[in-house]
Amino acid sequence: MITHSDVDKVNLKINDLLREQNTSIDVFYYCPFHPEISGDEKAKCRKPSPAMIFKAADDYDIDLSNSYLIGDRATDIFCGLNAKVKSILLYTDELSDEINSLKNEGKSPNFVADDFLDAVEFIKKDIN
Repeated sequence: MITHSDVDKVNLKINDLLREQNTSIDVFYYCPFHPEISGDEKAKCRKPSPAMIFKAADDYDIDLSNSYLIGDRATDIFCGLNAKVKSILLYTDELSDEINSLKNEGKSPNFVADDFLDAVEFIKKDIN
């Protein structure tokens, strides 16, 4: 699909854009495997597995009970639930499909946000 170098370039661009807003992402984690290409065993790090969240928590001594996952897909929310972090679903045009997928599994996010800023506001209020 894309190379590791391409992933690094995308992540650098994301941080360049974030720095314009006086913020940045400390570290990016991603699963470089796909079950159809690499096999299920190697692709165990893919969402909804919480493996990358657990690695970040271990690497940076993160308290998951006070952490949040923001995503725009049901797999993101399942990942957050599997990691026992609060989960926020971002609004997209496919939102009803994602919510139906969650409902079919008897799951739901802690919050549905109109956009990323709305998610941040929810987190700020929830922390306080």
